[in-house]
Amino acid sequence: QDLWDSYLELNENFVGDFIITVPTAVTYESMNVWFNMRGEAHQYQVWNFLVWDYNQNTFTFVGDNTDSPNWIWNYGSFHVSWGGWMSAAGEVKVRVLAAETGDILNLDFLGVEVNAGTPPTPPSPPTPPTPPSPPPTPPTPPSPPPTPPSPPTFVDRQLVSSVTNVQPMTGIVLWESSHAGSNLKDQYGNIQLEYSYMPIDQVVTSAGTYNWDGVETLLNRIPGRS
Repeated sequence: QDLWDSYLELNENFVGDFIITVPTAVTYESMNVWFNMRGEAHQYQVWNFLVWDYNQNTFTFVGDNTDSPNWIWNYGSFHVSWGGWMSAAGEVKVRVLAAETGDILNLDFLGVEVNAGTPPTPPSPPTPPTPPSPPPTPPTPPSPPPTPPSPPTFVDRQLVSSVTNVQPMTGIVLWESSHAGSNLKDQYGNIQLEYSYMPIDQVVTSAGTYNWDGVETLLNRIPGRS
């Protein structure tokens, strides 16, 4: 830093502009103007740093040598929010000037640091419209009514037999115990059906025991009269 060829020596009436190029295809949110300088303290000599505002066409003050010690190299920066500091070609113009006559300033480094902001979120693609609902399914036509059955076909038939005796479902019904020894009951052909009670105790002799002899005797006695 103390080599004569490594820094600029600015006299007490200096006004100079420094052009620094930065990338243009970036969105910035702030900028730091970095320096490394040595000179008289602010109370003896004031050095101002300004940045050209391309939107307002004027210089904007960003800082001075207030915090720089007397004749000691001071490396620091001035922080500013992003404004119109960059031209369309990506040029940032920094001006250094002596605000009053005093002593010289040694300037070893001057540069800018641009801080990229968060790129804006691209807009979401539009939601495609909801396609219309398909037409409702037509109702299933009712089934045709069943075919009615064909009417029955009647055929005339001649009887090939004759009724000559009393049938079980015709005539009179007698009790088995009545008219014993009468021709009405003993003569064949008068009756075909008799009725009788059968007490339970004549069949169920004890729990789970059955005796069917009485039933068999009754059934054998009735047809024996026919």
